[in-house]
Amino acid sequence: MEGQVSKICCGAQNTQIVLQPIKDISGTIMLPGSKSLSNQILLLAALSEGTIVVDNLLNSDDIHYMLSALRTLGISVLEGKAVKKAIVEGCGGLLPMGKESRDEVQLFLGNFGTAMQPLTAAGGNSSYILDGMPRMRERPIEDLVDGLKQLGADIGCFLGTKCPPVCVFGNGGLPGDKFQHFVKSSYTIESSKYFRSLRNAYVEGDASSASYFLACAAVTVEGCGTSSLQGDVKFAEVLEKMGC
Repeated sequence: MEGQVSKICCGAQNTQIVLQPIKDISGTIMLPGSKSLSNQILLLAALSEGTIVVDNLLNSDDIHYMLSALRTLGISVLEGKAVKKAIVEGCGGLLPMGKESRDEVQLFLGNFGTAMQPLTAAGGNSSYILDGMPRMRERPIEDLVDGLKQLGADIGCFLGTKCPPVCVFGNGGLPGDKFQHFVKSSYTIESSKYFRSLRNAYVEGDASSASYFLACAAVTVEGCGTSSLQGDVKFAEVLEKMGC
């Protein structure tokens, strides 16, 4: 109710967060870039030819781990500070680190599935070990691993837990024209089958972040429209059916 102060107690120290209700909310907001799209576009840019400028990247640990992993794999990435962007030098389909079968590449990806899943499918001719924090080792990745095996990849969760760490061996094969259920993660490409892209890519705003603002008030949300491929954009249609 208006004027009433709500208190939420959290943690062992009984910390209080005081919430003061607002009479009304209105205005315009610009959504941050989508987390999953940020990492997917970065990886596709790395596998493309030439220089690609990626704008509106989300500033989060997920993206920082992806950028670090791409550098470990030999991809040149420059980050802009004023506006969150990255300039990526594409490798034309074959990652520089891992061209030789004797290479062993280790990637530490924290606790972030949006980096772990697509990179699992992006190996080259060497052996790749993808690992993360203890919590990541509790997150199942078996469905993706099994799907990649069906496409010919030599891959496995070598601790037998159906969770990371994952080892990808370069003697497997995964042609770039075979995309099935795991299309968002199946980015491995034969050297003759590489992505060609535009020189600029813009990361669409995060649709799930929009839902909170759309539900609470007459707010204009910019950065993500009805043509978005993100499933959460349908929340706006639900509100419309409710008379909002």
